[in-house]
Amino acid sequence: MRTKPLNPNSMAMIMENFRRYTDDVENEKDIERMYLLHEGHAPQETTLSELLEKRDRGEIDFVELVDLMEQSMKYEYDQLVQTESKGLTESEIHEIFGQKRQDKWAKIAAGEDEGQPEAGKKGKPTLKYKIREKLLTFTYSKVAAALKSTFGQEKPALAPIDNNLKQAQAAIKGGNTKEALKFLGAGAFKASLKGVKLLFKGVLKIVGAIGWIVGKVAKIMKHPVVRVLLLGAAILALLQVTTVTGGVYTSWKVVNKVATMATGQSLTGRAVGAAAKAAVKGAAGAIGLEEAEQLNEVEDFMTFAEVMGEMGSTEVAAAIIKLGSQLEGQEVMRYAETSLFTMDTPSGEAFEYSEDYYQYSDAALAAEMGAFGNLQAVLSAMQAGQEMPEGGMIPPEVGEAMQKALAAGKVAVENDEAHREGFVELSKTWELVWDGHMDAEYTDSIRQSSAGVGEWIKNVSTSVGTQAIQKVGDAGVSPTSFQR
Repeated sequence: MRTKPLNPNSMAMIMENFRRYTDDVENEKDIERMYLLHEGHAPQETTLSELLEKRDRGEIDFVELVDLMEQSMKYEYDQLVQTESKGLTESEIHEIFGQKRQDKWAKIAAGEDEGQPEAGKKGKPTLKYKIREKLLTFTYSKVAAALKSTFGQEKPALAPIDNNLKQAQAAIKGGNTKEALKFLGAGAFKASLKGVKLLFKGVLKIVGAIGWIVGKVAKIMKHPVVRVLLLGAAILALLQVTTVTGGVYTSWKVVNKVATMATGQSLTGRAVGAAAKAAVKGAAGAIGLEEAEQLNEVEDFMTFAEVMGEMGSTEVAAAIIKLGSQLEGQEVMRYAETSLFTMDTPSGEAFEYSEDYYQYSDAALAAEMGAFGNLQAVLSAMQAGQEMPEGGMIPPEVGEAMQKALAAGKVAVENDEAHREGFVELSKTWELVWDGHMDAEYTDSIRQSSAGVGEWIKNVSTSVGTQAIQKVGDAGVSPTSFQR
């Protein structure tokens, strides 16, 4: 069900650009191709869709799916190297694939082989159209497959959290306060994080796989747009981490308030000020808690920084940001250096990339690094327990960066058809994943449920003649944090 976009001002333009660049090609064979590897048996070809169905049926979990995809990707790369390296010189194999044949290692270690072109070969680096197209398509499509595997996984990850809030809300409406508190306690909250932990563990593996690709496709990383498009994929991964973490954060805020009202302490572990304790006690009585029944889980509560560490968002966000920094620092050819490389069309004619290609890539790179900074700032704000912007957790700069990356990809295709197939497959996946984040069914649902529970908290505190929740600011709790 479509819900209110998290960033409505840029949504229409972003989606229009996605579709404009991707509706001309529908072939996703490179994304779909997967191999199952079993020791002692020949590789079994399958499809990504079949593996996704197995995951959805519960036959494999998300992390197991990512492991299978990574094994398949490495196998396919090895096959690509074996096939496309036939007829190439040793130096060309090293330049293109970042590899050397086994019989060369001893000479290299002894300093007897410096990777110079073999006799009779040109000294100018070359990358023929066929190999260039295969490498570009492999790179773009495998990154796309990794992203596609994450699509929709916010729902099972956040479902337990959303379910707790909904059950608490239903109990509140039924007048069963004690039942509601079972779903709003620290124990229930911690148990609900299991799905998020699994999702983030899988995303962390995906980040590692993208890093592996970057390390292998040494030659094509000379193309500025390759860096830009891989950075775009990293931004989508960080966006997923941010939005899912935001859903957990909203729930944590509610649990924090309930703990404050029922115990006189917040999830930060600090006691409520003396002036508020009497009001808190009165509020606890108003919701039907005897003093002996008041929640005693305070010692187990965590700050949200600790929650982020517990569920893995801190680790995976750091890995994505590190990957972004590595890509930003990746050496690429500049416009003035294009004469150093020989590029050819399918018909064998030589060409050079236009100056526009480099300008669009540079603009996209700058926007992407800004987007990384903005998403990192949102995560840092949650880590510190601060309020989120009223418009949502997706800064407009993120959408603008994705638009610029797509524009750079489009110009790259106009310059060099070798980018087309892989770029279209990758950008179609971007559309799918981005649209899923903007739909944000479960993060919106959590906010709505949290708002309902929060309204109850507000009413309870008012019913005893005091704004108990509003008096605990010294414990790091904001009275309006449950609101959208």
